[in-house]
Amino acid sequence: MAISEEKLHIRLKASKLIGFWTSEIGGMNQVVHIWEYDSLKHRGQVRTSLASDPEWLSQYISRVISMWWKQDNMLTRAIAGPDGDLDQDNKGNLYFLQRYNHSRSSMITLTTELHSLQAGTNIKLVGGWSSILGPRDTAYLMWQCKDPDDFLAWQEKSSEKVKPVPEHSQLLFPCPWSPLT
Repeated sequence: MAISEEKLHIRLKASKLIGFWTSEIGGMNQVVHIWEYDSLKHRGQVRTSLASDPEWLSQYISRVISMWWKQDNMLTRAIAGPDGDLDQDNKGNLYFLQRYNHSRSSMITLTTELHSLQAGTNIKLVGGWSSILGPRDTAYLMWQCKDPDDFLAWQEKSSEKVKPVPEHSQLLFPCPWSPLT
């Protein structure tokens, strides 16, 4: 992680980083990062540029590639935006990433139902995304909170009222350089 903290600024020249997290529970030794692109063409241009950037290749990729065991990526489309102002300037936020195997339309409905159960909690929706390229009928919801026990209690309560429940969840800690801390 030290290499990423030291050298990720090279990658940040190419496109916007939404967030960068490590998985504490639900996937050991994993990182999750979300990048914003204007289009698939823009993503291709960024990848081409990085593949020919000697600084990126020598100072970052060559140093971390031996540590990679597996890498998954996918193209997603936003289905839900953040709940008001996210707590970006405060340290101590935790994030939960939930994966669902359901269509985009059913996830939009689910997200609306979950919003109705958030009143009076410290849990905020960071965003929701559905897959376009990658695993089919896969959607993700990411939540921000301070206390993991509050989130688990809210999740249990909401699962009694709203179906479907997530297929997989991860507890994520933001990295110091993540825009969402």
